[in-house]
Amino acid sequence: MTGGVGSGTPLFALPRITAVGGRNGVVLLRSAEPLGEYPVSAVHSVREHARLTPDHPMIAERDGGDWRRVTCRLGSRSWCLRSKRTRTSRAGSSPGCG
Repeated sequence: MTGGVGSGTPLFALPRITAVGGRNGVVLLRSAEPLGEYPVSAVHSVREHARLTPDHPMIAERDGGDWRRVTCRLGSRSWCLRSKRTRTSRAGSSPGCG
């Protein structure tokens, strides 16, 4: 698989794994690549994207011949308001929705 039409760039990195034999014929496979930085959840990724590009479309749908759009700023604000009304109070359940 390649990254794009005619790009020649691989879409995925070649796998680098280590294999360790275990009991009863079990073989443990692990990535040789250390795990990099990653967000706590997908919601954190959405909020960070909204912070960096607030006017970028978050969702869009056809409305007759035109498109109806919701920007990241409006979409994340709306989500925050709904989540504050419906969630049980848990520490850290809605970071960035201050």
